[in-house]
Parts: sequence; C-alpha cells; structure tokens
Amino acid sequence: MSQDLKKLAKGKQCLHPTLTREARRREPLRLAINDYLLNNEKNANRLQNEEKNISDSDSEEKAPLFPPSTPTFHSHVWDEPDCEVGPASAWSTLGNRTLLCRPLPLDVGCCVCYIKRERQYGRYHYVLYTDEGNGRQDRKLALAVHKMHAGRSEFVAYVSGDTDSLQKSEAILGRVRANFLGSQYTMMDDFNPIESGCHSSPNLLGVVMFQPTVSSLTGTYRVLRAFIPMYQSTQISPLFHREKVGLAPDWKERLGNVYTLYSRKPHYNKITRCYELDFRERAKRSLKIMTSANNMLLTMNENGKQAVLIFAKVGKSKYLVEYRFPLTAYQAFGICLSSLDTKICCSF
Repeated sequence: MSQDLKKLAKGKQCLHPTLTREARRREPLRLAINDYLLNNEKNANRLQNEEKNISDSDSEEKAPLFPPSTPTFHSHVWDEPDCEVGPASAWSTLGNRTLLCRPLPLDVGCCVCYIKRERQYGRYHYVLYTDEGNGRQDRKLALAVHKMHAGRSEFVAYVSGDTDSLQKSEAILGRVRANFLGSQYTMMDDFNPIESGCHSSPNLLGVVMFQPTVSSLTGTYRVLRAFIPMYQSTQISPLFHREKVGLAPDWKERLGNVYTLYSRKPHYNKITRCYELDFRERAKRSLKIMTSANNMLLTMNENGKQAVLIFAKVGKSKYLVEYRFPLTAYQAFGICLSSLDTKICCSF
C-alpha cells in the first residue's frame, strides 16, 4: 500500500506544471449572431429614446391656436431682438404737404432725408427722400428738375405722388431761380392767382446768398447766408394756398421779421490739405462723409453750435440732409439745390 502511494506521488512530479492547476471556468462561445442581436437591441432602445425626446420637444414648442392675451415682457414688435423693423420716425405721421410746406414741429426734433441725383432725358433730376431707417421703406417727398433759361439755372420742384394724379401745374411745388453769377437764389412757391381769387406774384419763401469764394494761403471755402420768413403756425390749414406767407418786398430793411442762417466756417485739415466741416456726430452713426465743396452746416447764430441744416455728401450721387425748426422740407431742399448748382462766383 505504501509502495503504491509512493509511485503515485512520483508520477505526479513527472506531470507538466500546467496539468496540476485547477481547471478554469469555461465561458460560452460568443457567436456573431449574438453580437448582431445585441446591437439591434441597443439601436432599438436608442431610437425609442430619440422619438420620445422629439415628441416631448414638439409638445413643448407647439402653441395653442389662439393664445391667451396675457401681457409679455416685450410689449412692442420692435422690442424683439430678432425683429428687423424698428419704430416709426417722429415725422412719419406727417403728410408730404405738411413736411414740405410747414416748419417741422419742435417736438419732432430733426428730420433726416437724403437727395439722389439722377440723369434722365439729358437733364439732372434731384429726388428728396425721407430716411425712415429701422428697416422701413423710405418715403419719396419731392422731385426737382434742373433747367437753364438764358444762362440762368432754375429748379422746378414737384410734390411726389401728385404728378400722376393731378395736372402738371397743380403738382408744382415751387421754383428755385438763380441770377447770372449764381450768387443769389430765390425760392418761390406755386402761387396760383386763379385759385386764390386775387392777382399777385408768387410768395418769396427764402433767399440764399453766396459770397465770393474766400481764398487763403491754405485753400478756399464757401460762405453763404440764407434768409427765410418767420412762421406763426406749424400746422397746415385748409386755406393754406390762400395764405399770404413769405418774405416781404422790403425784407432787407426788416430783418427783425426774418430768420438768418449762417454757414459754419470749416477747419483746415493738414492731412488732406483741404477745408472740412466737423461731422463727428454723423461719423458715430457709421456714416462716411465725403469731402465736398457742397457740404455745409447752417446755424441760427454766426457762431452757433446747434445746426438747423446739415448737408453732406455720402455717395457719388447721394447727399445727406438733416433739418429742423424753423425750416420746411421745401426750404431745406431749395438751399441744398442752390449748393449743388454750378456757380461762377464760387470755385470748385
């Protein structure tokens, strides 16, 4: 018995070491079909979760057909950050005739417009638009046609929208006429003696005088003065065409009843080597003001700071116009047209 045990122990020592270890637990084989079924199950669960999320988001975003009229944080359409249309301008409620023929009300502030120069049928047309901004469509106020009579310039202004529906004589707003040298321009209204019931001449609504170009060692610049009548009312009346408004025949001797506008003196720019006006406030509004001899700033006082008329070139054939009380749109338009006209007394 003892010999058998010794033989058995001796046989175990001869065995390979790996055969003496305990048998490991065998796992079932992973076939390809098992992986395929497992992946399909995972994909199905993922699709179910995505469909559930989409259905939840749709139920949250859908609004009722007639939402309740509860006040929200944004009370106006233009308060929304993604809205392209902004609030209407203060002058948008005023009609074309009111803007053109009456001074701008004091509570409105200033009116922003621009003039576009176009060439049609061999003549220059100057169109006056209101700059509504904020994504709104600009309004066309007036149109002026340039003509020459005996070597003198004349601008005939028409009210926009009247040339198609009314007769040509009724659509005329007024005329801006120059003398031979271009040193003086007169603005007349369209006074119809037949409609007014009296025989009289057109009303003189303004006079623009250009002094001969000031020459210096550093360059030249223009000097002008504008004279307009004092108005008592800023509202247009039903009998507007019968009212006698304008400068008196002896207005030069009665300057106390006349508004005098002075052109601001430009400063000399050493970099560009030319005279320029300070349009710093307009530059902040991303407006690129181009250097031009036609640019001007008019004030009520000779050294005034508040400009009642701003005229600046912003494009090849586009000009910025900003005016305020006591000017009307037609007077501002006429003063700008006189600056754009070719003058013998002024150099370019």
